[in-house]
Amino acid sequence: MQGTYRTVKDYAREQYVVKRSKFIASLKPVLNEGEAVAFLADVRNEFYDATHNCYAYNILIDGSPLWRFSDDGEPSGTAGMPILNVIKQRSLSNVAIVVTRYFGGILLGAGGLVRAYSHAAALVVDAAGIMEMLPAKRICVITGYNLLISIQKLVSTFEAQIVGTDYEDKVKMYIIVKTEVMDRFIKSLHDISKGDIDIRIENDTYMHN
Repeated sequence: MQGTYRTVKDYAREQYVVKRSKFIASLKPVLNEGEAVAFLADVRNEFYDATHNCYAYNILIDGSPLWRFSDDGEPSGTAGMPILNVIKQRSLSNVAIVVTRYFGGILLGAGGLVRAYSHAAALVVDAAGIMEMLPAKRICVITGYNLLISIQKLVSTFEAQIVGTDYEDKVKMYIIVKTEVMDRFIKSLHDISKGDIDIRIENDTYMHN
């Protein structure tokens, strides 16, 4: 599993107009290439009548970046690569950006296109916001109801996250905790429960800083 990475917080959309050409930048955090391709298809369907739908994305696969971009009919190097350069300059991973253009009748020239697509991509990244994702573990904690409040306080202390709770004969809590504090968190769980607890490590994941 790869280490810490930077990505965007949420879906965002921004619009930019220059010399009557309208540039609509759409952005989405994605976890794999399939999600990136699906997002591109959604934007293309939404703006089916646009002159161009240019895009770039970066996906982490086993810790290595997968870069993809397209000028979608614009002169080579004037659209997809400028969008990708914004992703690289901001050190972003697991993100897809589509910049839609409606031609306004005035040619912008190669330099003008590069500036327009770069600016639109930067605008939408700023709107979405950036966050750092840290390696984490998802665990399942099974214990008695008498420890519920104590565990909730412990989760808060370690800046972990409760992502689900089942109330059965015992309480079953699903918790995401940063890998770097995992051992201390589990030790604290055992300490407050005096051993009357079942802790199961389920899988690797991420949580934001």
